[in-house]
Amino acid sequence: MSEVEARNASITLRLKGIELDIEPQDSFQANFSRYKEHEFNAFAASYERDFIRRNDAMYSVAANTLKQECARYQDPLRMLDVGCGTGFGLRETFAGRVGGGYFGIDPAENMLQVLERTALSLPTIEVSTRQAKGGILRIDSVQDEIINTLGGRPQLITWLAAMHVVNKHEQLGPLIGATAELLDRDGRVVIGNYYHNSADDFEAFRQRYMQRMVHQPTPPCQLFNASQMEAILRTFWLEVISCQEMVCTDGLRAYVMVAKHK
Repeated sequence: MSEVEARNASITLRLKGIELDIEPQDSFQANFSRYKEHEFNAFAASYERDFIRRNDAMYSVAANTLKQECARYQDPLRMLDVGCGTGFGLRETFAGRVGGGYFGIDPAENMLQVLERTALSLPTIEVSTRQAKGGILRIDSVQDEIINTLGGRPQLITWLAAMHVVNKHEQLGPLIGATAELLDRDGRVVIGNYYHNSADDFEAFRQRYMQRMVHQPTPPCQLFNASQMEAILRTFWLEVISCQEMVCTDGLRAYVMVAKHK
């Protein structure tokens, strides 16, 4: 890299079918973050097969939980889906409903394109998306945009397989706080999250993961189990009303948790 910087030239990195233009002034962390975004974009077409189906133990519980929770509300239901991916939450929540508003947030453009194709099968649902990371929820103007777009505070906010990519010690607290602030007073938060039970579990998972991806999976020190997550939610006056734990095909430990305002 020093030779590239000396010539003040850019290079194109090609790795596992992904291309990334690298400028001499860019830091490693900036390039790594951009590579991860490109990687998830490339992963979009096979996301349902290679991720959701491989972790069906969690997603099947999440699907049933979404159906149970959204049944509490009459149409039009208002939903915010953080880390929405290819539209699992949209599909499972609004299938069979005759009206509602959905706002999905995800940093991967290609994931959102797949979601928008899913939305075509739900013509009575007002679907809006924004390409961004979950941290955008901390911005007041974005909260206003979500509320105005949905026509009120979301009754259902989901974080499905999204919190494990957040820097827990720096960002998770403020994001939970923003989630609580946005949520309708009678609303529900549904969290589907991963963790590893031991260092050995993580290493076995890491070896399988690296066969498909380039970036390393999130280390155990940045993942919170169900008890730790519940403690964080309580800090922001959110009360856990149900929690189911499971082991996924990939060996990941997971839980699906529902919380409400105290």
